[in-house]
Amino acid sequence: MYDGNELIGVSYFDEGVLSNAGILTFFHPNYRKYSPGLYLYLESVRLAKQQGKEYFYPGYIAMQNPKFDYKLKAGIDAIELWDIQQMHWYPYRKSRHALQNTTANSAI
Repeated sequence: MYDGNELIGVSYFDEGVLSNAGILTFFHPNYRKYSPGLYLYLESVRLAKQQGKEYFYPGYIAMQNPKFDYKLKAGIDAIELWDIQQMHWYPYRKSRHALQNTTANSAI
């Protein structure tokens, strides 16, 4: 991402046949108030969709740390979580995180 000719943000992702996976996003701290990290994340999701990918893997959501909740802004109804014990995907809305985070979800 550029501001004129100045590079102010970068997003790295892995590209697969059916999906892309977000790896790392960083930006110049002077632009923090503009949420460049969120913008770059959403652009990565948009690019995956534009490329015809079936999935975009954004990385982790931490139950006790809202730092990663920005990933939910790509569309809560489209997000699924992997249950390692049951070995299946399930809708985010049915997760403990979603149920504990109802206030935050109403704003998304």
